[in-house]
Amino acid sequence: MYDYLRRKKKTMTVAVLAVMGCYPSIFLPYAILARQFTRKPKGQVITKDTDIVIEGFPRSANSFSVKAFKDSQSENVVVAHHLHAPAQVIEAAKRGIPAYVLIRSPYDAIASRTIFAERADLAQIMKNYWIFYSKLLPLADSFVIGLFENIIQDFGVEIRKINQRFGTTFAEFNHTQENVDKCMAGIEEFSELEHGVKRERRIPRPSDWRVQEKKRLNDIYFSDKLNGLRKQVENIYEDYLQIAKQN
Repeated sequence: MYDYLRRKKKTMTVAVLAVMGCYPSIFLPYAILARQFTRKPKGQVITKDTDIVIEGFPRSANSFSVKAFKDSQSENVVVAHHLHAPAQVIEAAKRGIPAYVLIRSPYDAIASRTIFAERADLAQIMKNYWIFYSKLLPLADSFVIGLFENIIQDFGVEIRKINQRFGTTFAEFNHTQENVDKCMAGIEEFSELEHGVKRERRIPRPSDWRVQEKKRLNDIYFSDKLNGLRKQVENIYEDYLQIAKQN
């Protein structure tokens, strides 16, 4: 019973935050306060000094993108990131700040997020995925779409797309294995600082254990019960794919 109540509480919290995250005037002040009280280093709220916003649904190469981007710059660049909320990108559009929105295929992102969140409900995570990307779809002209596969293949090309869209001069990431390994090592170290211990469930990098866990969620995601939700998230993903191909 206790575990059930904890799961319900977790699901409700995740659902409320997903809706709040659509409204900058509500979510951004909340994010500032939450960061101050938790004193966690991860996540940066957009401000007047922000040079670029890099945001996406959790488990969509957020950590790699931010780390690789920062490592590539010779000068200090202010990046708003890791709130996993549309509010960041909406605010960037209002202020005319460059924005880069990451997206990963629904099953991979949703399964990975469910594993990370431990007691979260997979169906609720599917709803949150749809909320995040459907809210931003009307603003697609104000940001560059970063497909997960492109990010991990050559992030330097992705930075070039950002420069071409916004007329910026950000240095491109040299996507060598050495630089990728350096990024992943930094991500793991940062994750340990964030969560206190090294935990396979929470460290944002690939692992054999996580692959096995995702297979376990396969039957739930593709069940008849979730047909409607599954179509919603897959359709919104296709919309982004089409826009990315045109740009």
